[in-house]
Amino acid sequence: MTYYNTTNETGADLSVSIQKNEKQEAVVLRLFQSVGEWQPSHIYEALKVYPITSIRRTLTDLTARGYLIKSDVKKKGMYGKSEHVWRIRS
Repeated sequence: MTYYNTTNETGADLSVSIQKNEKQEAVVLRLFQSVGEWQPSHIYEALKVYPITSIRRTLTDLTARGYLIKSDVKKKGMYGKSEHVWRIRS
């Protein structure tokens, strides 16, 4: 779990933020376990709960921890720009 405490939260506020972050990572990882590959905008559209920037941060963190692989494949995203496709590490 990676939570970037950029607002210097403490106590209960920090605890709640960490729990929300952990839940988001678990939800995103379950999506990959069920389908295998996703791109950020498709995760955003499927969940409609988390900001797209938060989803991208989660993908980066899960990749750094070895759960996902950022592929060289790019597909058009929701803003009309190409975005990478991520895959679950097998």
